[in-house]
Amino acid sequence: MVTAKIAHRAKVNMAVATGVDYDEESDGGEEADAPRAPPPPKKVKIAARRTKAAMRQVKATEAPRKTAEAAPAPGRFGELKCYACNQLGHFARECRDAEARARSDEYLARREQDRKQQENEDRAT
Repeated sequence: MVTAKIAHRAKVNMAVATGVDYDEESDGGEEADAPRAPPPPKKVKIAARRTKAAMRQVKATEAPRKTAEAAPAPGRFGELKCYACNQLGHFARECRDAEARARSDEYLARREQDRKQQENEDRAT
């Protein structure tokens, strides 16, 4: 068991020793005390940087644009049902009935206020 560890260390040390290049930048022909690992290739870093930039650009162009009003697919308005006036063809937030729209707006405001109050209570406890 001990001999296997020693043999493994010897292989590792040989691999490190063979990877050292002493021909690069020597100080007047003197060798350094500790062998230096070769620096990572700059081309790899540049290629990685370019790839990241390209991916960011692709993601930016493919990101869905948010519009002020998200409309459903064309031709499907007949299936939509307004929960304020129970008519087909529109949502409650786009309801044409003033009375139903007022009820809907009141409910949405109250719901938002209740949600904020619940968040504050959750933070307090």
